[in-house]
Amino acid sequence: MPGNEITAEIHRARAERARKCATISPLVPRSVFLLWLCAVALLSACSQKVTQEQMLWRAVEHGDLQAAKRLLDQGVDANNVPKSRWSTPLIIAVMQKTTEMAELLLAHGADPNQKDERSYTPLCWAAMLGNPTMLKLLIGKGADVNVRLTGGGSPLLLAASSNNREAVELLRSSGAEASSSDNLYVGAALNDLPTMEGALAEGAAPSGIIENQWDKWIPLEVAAQNGQLDAVRLLIARGASIAGGGPVMAAAEAGHANVVEELLKAGAPIEATGRSLSSGWTPLLAAANSNSLSN
Repeated sequence: MPGNEITAEIHRARAERARKCATISPLVPRSVFLLWLCAVALLSACSQKVTQEQMLWRAVEHGDLQAAKRLLDQGVDANNVPKSRWSTPLIIAVMQKTTEMAELLLAHGADPNQKDERSYTPLCWAAMLGNPTMLKLLIGKGADVNVRLTGGGSPLLLAASSNNREAVELLRSSGAEASSSDNLYVGAALNDLPTMEGALAEGAAPSGIIENQWDKWIPLEVAAQNGQLDAVRLLIARGASIAGGGPVMAAAEAGHANVVEELLKAGAPIEATGRSLSSGWTPLLAAANSNSLSN
């Protein structure tokens, strides 16, 4: 067969195959075919919805108010957590400290008590970041100030860790509850000696640890981290453990040489290895910097 005839035959075969594919087989009932078309349409719609929710998450992450508003106005769920993401859009807005974005999400139904994979709510993140403005917004929208983290911990402890007295007082005035152990930690974090004395009188253990899967709250360690020398001295005097290196390393990483000196005098290990050294400091370097080493 000549070449041009072979080419023509190939084209005719392709055209016939395309025609057959486009024709509903008489063996397939029309109702089944229509059902198949509906299923395809539904899958397409679902795919589009997931894409829009991913777009909302990205808009919040990048602080794009206009894009977020457009998507929310189209009905995208403000509480959806897209696949491969670990948190809600509202929590991301809180972490980004974008109050306007948080207000927008809340106005479109975002749940102020929805938890992430760590069991943290938006309020927990605002407390951890020491952000009173965001705390006021969330509390005003019904956020639970007494939510307990899985295994232990609370927004009050997170706020204390941030060394933000205003955030702590806001939570307290909004009804945040605290055990004697909680109060000892909060007092240590803020150098509030009367609160610490009261907690110890109620039976709080100087070396008590509140912890869960993700975090540990240790009074002496937070006092050292926040540079609260008087609180450190009080806890040492009451028998708080300085073994393991956590407190001295916390003080060293934060650059509180006077606290490092106090802990070393009390017998803290100078070659502590209990914490990562993100700043590159070691307890020995911190002690040398504060001239606490003898010649």
